[in-house]
Amino acid sequence: ANLGANLGNTLQAGVGEKRWTPTTVEQAMRPHELGIGSAQLDLTDLTVPAATTTVPVSATVTLGELVVIVPEDASVILDASVNTGELTIEGLPRKSDPSPSFTGELPGGDATGPVIDLTLHTNVGSLEVSRA
Repeated sequence: ANLGANLGNTLQAGVGEKRWTPTTVEQAMRPHELGIGSAQLDLTDLTVPAATTTVPVSATVTLGELVVIVPEDASVILDASVNTGELTIEGLPRKSDPSPSFTGELPGGDATGPVIDLTLHTNVGSLEVSRA
């Protein structure tokens, strides 16, 4: 019965292709979730008010592919994990099974601006993070 419940939750999160392009902090802070398919979270048009120091952003794909694009000069803290599959982070060696993960700062970026605090997860599939 548990498998059925899990599958139900997965399907409820959506199936297919999703592209999220938040432009405000409020939009960016909403949970970005996809059950099965391919999702892209593009943060390149995100406008962060001067007083904001950190923008927490999370995205999850249960089965499939998650691609996240961050602004070229953004300071990014990353907590990325894949249960089964491949993890690709720009500037770092590609990681694969078993259960690749990375916690730390995304290479590059400007230390003076606001920090994008990314929490990313793919259950089965691939997760990729790159700069615009």
